[in-house]
Amino acid sequence: MTTERIALTQPIDSRTGSFASDAYCANVFFDTSNGKRDWVKRPGLTKATTIASGTAQGLTAYNGNLVSVINNTVYQINPNSYAVTTLGSTSTSTSQSYFVNTFLNNYLFFHNKVNGYLLNQSGTLSTINNTTVVAISIDNPGLNYSTGITLSFSSGSVAATATVVSGNITTVTITNPWSIVISYVNNISDSGVFTYTYRSIS
Repeated sequence: MTTERIALTQPIDSRTGSFASDAYCANVFFDTSNGKRDWVKRPGLTKATTIASGTAQGLTAYNGNLVSVINNTVYQINPNSYAVTTLGSTSTSTSQSYFVNTFLNNYLFFHNKVNGYLLNQSGTLSTINNTTVVAISIDNPGLNYSTGITLSFSSGSVAATATVVSGNITTVTITNPWSIVISYVNNISDSGVFTYTYRSIS
């Protein structure tokens, strides 16, 4: 096998022919182009800003900004002005956070092995929990309902509408699924019964 020798240093030259002084190069490396060997300055880093002290749990890019989690606090950093904005906090676990962007960059989803979180493009941070309604099934369609029914709930701001055919509720459409719901109260005095499906993060 042929031995290939790679030059790692510049040959020492002297304008006077004396080698009494040594040659020293700092923060550069040598590169050869068109038979000419040149010094190339090494790329370096410059400190831009200080976010916070503590345990670093994750850093990612989202919506033209940087998002970091330090000591269970979520920060947003503008990469141009280096302005730091506090978005909210996570659970007490100081484990690593894992990030993923949703379709069309509408949300940044991340979790820290305890809870899941959503950050939208306006900078609103919310916790995903087990009390978020994602589906409503009809157990009993009821009788004598009129059209244009809006369902009401006893807690939170979840909203849903119902489609009525021949006095019976045939479908339920959730118009606001992102609110906490404790129980359901029917605003029509009939016999409709519904079952909820909750979002679960494991």
